Amino acid sequence: MMINDFEILILDLLDKFDSLFDSLSIAGATLITWFWFFITQFGDKFIFLGIMLLFYWCLNKEKGEKIAFAMFTSISINSLLKFFVGRTRPFEYSNGSYKHIRKLPSLDSAGGTSFPSGHSQNAATLFSSVALHERNSFTLISSIVIITLVPISRMYLGVHYPTDTIVGVGIGLVVSYLIYLISTYCYERKFIFYIGFLVLLFPFLLYSINNPEGHYIFMSFGLFLGFVVGVFIENKCINFTCNVRTSTKFLRCLIGVPILAVTYVLISVIKSFLPDIVILENIYTCISYSIISLLGFGIIPFIFKKQKR
Repeated sequence: MMINDFEILILDLLDKFDSLFDSLSIAGATLITWFWFFITQFGDKFIFLGIMLLFYWCLNKEKGEKIAFAMFTSISINSLLKFFVGRTRPFEYSNGSYKHIRKLPSLDSAGGTSFPSGHSQNAATLFSSVALHERNSFTLISSIVIITLVPISRMYLGVHYPTDTIVGVGIGLVVSYLIYLISTYCYERKFIFYIGFLVLLFPFLLYSINNPEGHYIFMSFGLFLGFVVGVFIENKCINFTCNVRTSTKFLRCLIGVPILAVTYVLISVIKSFLPDIVILENIYTCISYSIISLLGFGIIPFIFKKQKR
């Protein structure tokens, strides 16, 4: 993908602006860089999983499911675009006039390709979905602020070009609104859309199975598959409610979050023992994220059903 001088100019200006704060540095990074590193976390997978499950477990199960549908759809689209466009990141790009250096290499472990920005797209999808479902001024204003700041943070940290973030936000907003319409007016036929999307995504698994960059496609498919199976189990066998006391909701988080955290650690440990074979790693990625999603949307809610209100 072509890189234009205007994008390089913006990144160069951000880099020079950051250098003005060299005297206010901690652990090799300026204070303002640490600020942007904090902001960028609002597009991270742990944040969107946490907010989705907070809605699903404690606030409004139906809204949580709809927000998750939008997120997993958006993540899948992002992974496909990253795979087929294959744009290198700014800190990997160099020529005679410009060479951008990422500021927090030990903390912001951005991997894979650059276009479009996953964090920017995640933030746009998640927070616009929340705003669409909640419909209040505080949520709307907060969402606008976050959706604006996260893309800036990705450029400031040197891991994305301006067009990466602009397109990421645009896709996120469009996906959020389309899924909002689908989940609002076709909610009773939701599994047709869920399964249909998995069927559409499956051929791309076969196409990318022997490619290291296929990791994100397998991750997104795993998340979506676990979500669909989990929601089906919950709807047919569990059917818990969020109409419970605040103390019960708090207890749900105390139960659910550690289970997911321990599972994630165990999956990471097991992965470290796997042989370095791309096909095996991609399949394991798919299975791993399916388990995490299935736990969150189908298995852990079984515990909630046994709780007293």
